[in-house]
Amino acid sequence: MTLGTIFWIAVALAIAFEIILKPFGLWRAGRHNQLGWFIVMFIFSTAGILPLIYLLFFQRKGREAAPVRKRRRGK
Repeated sequence: MTLGTIFWIAVALAIAFEIILKPFGLWRAGRHNQLGWFIVMFIFSTAGILPLIYLLFFQRKGREAAPVRKRRRGK
């Protein structure tokens, strides 16, 4: 294998990693009302590294989404 071939294989793997992890990370951040993580993952393309870090270390634990505050109705 030449250096050029190895480079293009690495690029293809990075793109595939991004395509797989980014939507999942965005979905989880949105589901858990973590707007900061959602915006950063949406704007920056990091070859799947940022979504992987979020999914492994910073997402909220458990199956439940963050509670949504209800407004009180005025009388």
